[in-house]
Amino acid sequence: EVDAVLTKGYVFAAEFVKDKIVLDIGCAGGYGSDYLYRHGARKVIGIELSTEAADSAKEKFGRDNLEFFAMDATSLNFGDSLFDVVISFQVIEHIIDYKKYLSEVRRVLKDDGFFIVSTPNKNITSPNRKKPVFPFHAKEFYPDELSLLLSKYFREVRILGQKTVNKIY
Repeated sequence: EVDAVLTKGYVFAAEFVKDKIVLDIGCAGGYGSDYLYRHGARKVIGIELSTEAADSAKEKFGRDNLEFFAMDATSLNFGDSLFDVVISFQVIEHIIDYKKYLSEVRRVLKDDGFFIVSTPNKNITSPNRKKPVFPFHAKEFYPDELSLLLSKYFREVRILGQKTVNKIY
């Protein structure tokens, strides 16, 4: 089953990828990278820490201009200023050295590029707690905290929110 939050993120990101070279950090099974490619991206490279996930994405979606690699987001094996758009959904909260991750994103992103990132809102997931409730989260951010952090790496920062509504039938 495809995560609804991630799906909304890719639909939003698709507005920014037409004829662009895109890096999808934390591409999981590759469906989002494929979505971006099918919605006009010139080239999409998806990376995932897990070799198994990257290989699975490559097998299912890989083709010319849609590639997948196993790679650590804190040590990107790409040249400087290569990507027009970098997308990273629900990844930063899993990374201990998130400053190195952001530095790497800044390095591979063109000066006029876009970085589209999503992460849980700590006000909702782990308010007033030192450690996140979710055991695989290294760090969760309050919106103001995330904005301040991103502004150290990027010229313009906009924080958007989304509501997840659970319906019971």
